[in-house]
Amino acid sequence: MMMMALTLTTTTMMMMMKATTTRTTMVVVMMMMMMIMMMMMVMMMMMMMMMMMMMMMMMMMMMMMMMMMMIMMAAAAVTRTTATMMMRATTTRTTMVMMMMMMMMMMMMMMMMMMMMMMMMMMMMMMMMMMMMMTTMSMMML
Repeated sequence: MMMMALTLTTTTMMMMMKATTTRTTMVVVMMMMMMIMMMMMVMMMMMMMMMMMMMMMMMMMMMMMMMMMMIMMAAAAVTRTTATMMMRATTTRTTMVMMMMMMMMMMMMMMMMMMMMMMMMMMMMMMMMMMMMMTTMSMMML
């Protein structure tokens, strides 16, 4: 973008040098102004998009952290309860049931974790795509 701006300014300057009448000079100046304005607009758009992306990412991270904490807490509670139940269980059948319950809980936790990870990955991909689109759009504009 900077390079483009530089080239534009140089070209406009050359035109100015060539321009003899006042009207032509005015036109050249107007053109220059327009070009600069366009550049500024594009830059601003890009900045805004970047900011939005950052905000989204931050929000996602926070959510992830919260979820993880909740999962961990749940897992701890489950393990504690199961351990206590096991201590109480006298017959083999009850123990087996407890074990099964524990396993199920663990599996559930794992599944949740996996889901979270997948979501994060998807979000990242989306962000990347958006960035690419923005860059291409800006280039096209120019």
